[in-house]
Amino acid sequence: MDIANKMTAIVLVEPETPGNVGAVARVMKNFNLKELILINPKCKLDTPEAIGRAMHGREILENAILYKSLEQVKQKYNLLIATTAKIGKDPHIVRETISLKTIISEIVNQKGICIIFGREASGLRNEELLQCDFLVTIPASKIYPVLNISHAVGVVCYEYFLAAQEEHHASHIKFATLKEKERAMLMLDEVLQVLPFNLEKKRETQRRVWKRLIGKSFLTNKEVYSLFGFFKRIKRGWGGKGKKVIVADEGKD
Repeated sequence: MDIANKMTAIVLVEPETPGNVGAVARVMKNFNLKELILINPKCKLDTPEAIGRAMHGREILENAILYKSLEQVKQKYNLLIATTAKIGKDPHIVRETISLKTIISEIVNQKGICIIFGREASGLRNEELLQCDFLVTIPASKIYPVLNISHAVGVVCYEYFLAAQEEHHASHIKFATLKEKERAMLMLDEVLQVLPFNLEKKRETQRRVWKRLIGKSFLTNKEVYSLFGFFKRIKRGWGGKGKKVIVADEGKD
């Protein structure tokens, strides 16, 4: 299926409990989400526990798509949204989160979206979060903030269902495609290679920040092409005859 036609998918990374997978399928059915993706599952899906918990969502369970890695999913979808119960504190860029309601309102009419849930015991690893476009968390009690995976999926699906019932203010806007975002990141890499940094880790920090910005901003087609022009001007200004760009000290990472 072409990315442009893919609906929003729920992704479970290495699920271990068949009952949880079945419960996820059931709650997806409750809120009209149909595409379930399992990455390297550690449990069988045809067990009585999984089938019993799925109830009328059994078809979703039976049609679940299996992948070996998150990288494979990334190649087939426009936008990857990671979920976590572990909120980062500044300056932990990897675990900076945005509002669940904000992200749902932006993606509800877009295609090729994945919402990713980590392992029941340990969640998503930092290297997996880096493959995603941005991160959301579900507000919960500080005493016990970690939700069961099926409950977390239920909250996200509920918010998605509510947003889908309303006329979306951005439904007419053409958003940047995955290929256009990848092109923006390639151009950014070229710019970062010619700009001077006191420490190499600052260059990588800038790359991560820009990756998050490109993901969070939901660039329109027009905006992403403006960004192309901006990167070209910076690169030409530094490497050509124009006035060189001065890179200010970024401060602490």
